[in-house]
Amino acid sequence: MSFTTADALEIVAAAQIEAATLGVSVTCCVFSADARELATVRMDGAGWFTPDIARSKATSAATMGSDSGDLAKLIDRHPELNDLIGDQLPVPFTTLAGAVAVRSDGVVIGAVGVSGATSEQDVTIARAAVAAWTAARS
Repeated sequence: MSFTTADALEIVAAAQIEAATLGVSVTCCVFSADARELATVRMDGAGWFTPDIARSKATSAATMGSDSGDLAKLIDRHPELNDLIGDQLPVPFTTLAGAVAVRSDGVVIGAVGVSGATSEQDVTIARAAVAAWTAARS
């Protein structure tokens, strides 16, 4: 399955709905598995710095095929990977929680990264957005 800008914008819209439900303003960023930025939207009231953090979270999760917060375990075991991976990405590599992988038929096709709330809220928003997008395809 191709992962398109239209898909990314659907995910962003779902993330904004969840963020509004939680009463927070965030930036949502969607990347493809090959590290192409498909969409980034900063909600009114989200911090000026949140787009770059959301990009780092989304890129890290998409290219590694894992939620960004789960990558900390890998880096703890192999700290040298932090620089090796980061040097190959278009934005800084991070293990900050707040990005979740997007899958189609079990294959990672991208990731959504969220920044601007607590880490737990960022994860909740990202998961809700992916769940809404996935449900729309069923």
